[in-house]
Amino acid sequence: MVRQISFASPGFTDLTGLGKVVKEIRLFIRDIFERQDSKEDKRLAREEKRQVILGKKIANAERLIKLAKNMGISKKDRKALIERAIRADDYFEKQIEQEKLTAVD
Repeated sequence: MVRQISFASPGFTDLTGLGKVVKEIRLFIRDIFERQDSKEDKRLAREEKRQVILGKKIANAERLIKLAKNMGISKKDRKALIERAIRADDYFEKQIEQEKLTAVD
């Protein structure tokens, strides 16, 4: 991966217009690298959001398990309850992604 591109000053007046061409090429290449960095930043931000969501899903499941245990629900029924909760969570997540669900009042 290229981390830096440096161009030294030619030290003379550009009479042929070559300096402007080199400057535009330099700007073009710099913009490519900036866009690539931006893509990576966006990818990392999306992954971080996915991790936050996963953490919330796990916390919800743990609370549901605790509640079910406190209510005396059997292990088999707790498992079925968690499976249904996960399916419901997946359903709502897809609805939000498809913008079919945009708000909850």
